[in-house]
Amino acid sequence: DEFLEQDSNVHVKTNMMAILMVAAQKQFWQADEKTLQQLGQAWVDLLLEHGLPGSGHTQPDHPVFEWVKPYLRPDQVEPLKQLLDRARVDAKVAPSPSTLSELQPADQEKRADAAKESSSAAAESGRTGLMVIVAFVALLLSAGYQRGRSGSRAV
Repeated sequence: DEFLEQDSNVHVKTNMMAILMVAAQKQFWQADEKTLQQLGQAWVDLLLEHGLPGSGHTQPDHPVFEWVKPYLRPDQVEPLKQLLDRARVDAKVAPSPSTLSELQPADQEKRADAAKESSSAAAESGRTGLMVIVAFVALLLSAGYQRGRSGSRAV
C-alpha cells in the first residue's frame, strides 16, 4: 500500500480502485456494503487529494461517480462534484481551425521560386555525384574480381 501511495503511483492505485468500483457497479464483483463504503470513501479521498488520473474509469462523466455517491461521507459529495465539474471540458468552447495557410507577399514568392530552383539544381548535382561513386565502386569490384581470378591460376 505504501508503494502505491508514492509519487505518481497514487494514480495507479486510484485507477485500480476505480476498476473495482466499476466491477461492483456492473455486478461482476459481489462485495458487501461495508467493503464498498470503505473502498468508495478511500477512492474519493485519493481523487480529492491527487486529482483525476485520466483513465476511462475516472473520466468526469463516467456513471460510476453517480453510483458511488451513496457510499461516500457527506463531506466528500460536494468536493467530488466540484472536482468533476472542473475536469469537464466543453468541446464547443475551443473550436479548432479547419485549415491553415501561410500568406506570402509577392516578392517572397519570387524568392521561394528561386530557392526551389536552386534546391532542384543541388539535387541534380547530388544525383550526378552519387552516380560517379557507384561507377567507381563497380570499377573497383570488377578490378578486384579480375585480379582474384588471375591470382588463383598462378598458385
